[in-house]
Parts: sequence; C-alpha cells; structure tokens
Amino acid sequence: MLRRLALIVFGIVLGVVGTYFLLRIPSHKWMPLTREGQGLAWSNDSLFNADILFPNTTPPDGKAKFVDRGLGHGNELGFLVKTKMDKLDVSKLPAKYKKTDEHNNYTVGPTEIVLYDTHIEFTLKDADGFTLMKTEGPSLEIWSGRDNTLQGFAKDPIPEALLKRTKSIQMQLVFDKCDTCTP
Repeated sequence: MLRRLALIVFGIVLGVVGTYFLLRIPSHKWMPLTREGQGLAWSNDSLFNADILFPNTTPPDGKAKFVDRGLGHGNELGFLVKTKMDKLDVSKLPAKYKKTDEHNNYTVGPTEIVLYDTHIEFTLKDADGFTLMKTEGPSLEIWSGRDNTLQGFAKDPIPEALLKRTKSIQMQLVFDKCDTCTP
C-alpha cells in the first residue's frame, strides 16, 4: 500500500514538473539586432525641409528581446540601440543660426546642437530570412555631438506564435525631421 502511494505521488510530481517545463513562459534573452546596409534612413522632411547640414552618424548597434511586462499586452519587443552623431559644424551653418538674441537677462544662440526626431523600424524574420512581422518603436530624439542611447518598446504586441519562430530582428533607424532646422 505504501509503495503504491509512493508511486502515485511520484507520478503526480513528475506530471507537474513535466507540465511546467512544457507550458512555462519562455525566458527570452537578448538578440543582436541586424541592419540592412548602414541601418540608417531619412524621411523627405528630414532631407528636404532642413537647412542645416546633416552631421555624420554611426550606424546603429543594438539588441532586442521579447518582454511580457504583465500589462495584458502579451509579449512586446524591447530594444536598446546606440548610435553616435558628430558635433554640428557651426562654420557651415546659415547666418540665421549664428546670431545671438537677448531675452530679458538671457542670451540665446548661436546654435551649437541639432536635434532630430527619429524612430526605429523592426522586421522580425524566421530562420530562412522570411519576414514574419514588421513593427516600429516610438518617437525618439537624437542629439548631435552625443552618444545617443535609445531604449523602449515597439508599438505592436508580438503574437505568441512568432516568438519561437523569430530567429533574427532587423532594424532601421529613421530620421523623421530636424527639430532645430527652420526652412
């Protein structure tokens, strides 16, 4: 009788442990983000409606992982991307950016930093390189003359069926507009 009870308890424990390992929420680790070409893109607004020359920018480098923040959205794509933009070459600025203005007791100008609104586009791909899903991150700022760290979550939740099938994530840093520039 005692032996039979021990076998039943052992079977239950084995079943619970097996179920846990089969149905548990997978632990997602950081994946390196890849890029096509330089991984940089510019909107028409940032290219043609800006009167300040675009400073050199290093290709973005980063990583991403799937995160369930417990907010009821399911898994989200969390990312951490770094890029560096060179200092603004003030000798090439149009004259309107080189002057100083006095407001009460404050002096403003000349322009030394340029600020860009950006976002990151992500493409989730399977082992064969087929696109599973595309999504993008929120609006982010990049400053000239700084090492910029961009961190956040993509806008769209990632369906459970795509989590295990995603083998690579491609990113593209898109410059939407120049906040400092006034055409």
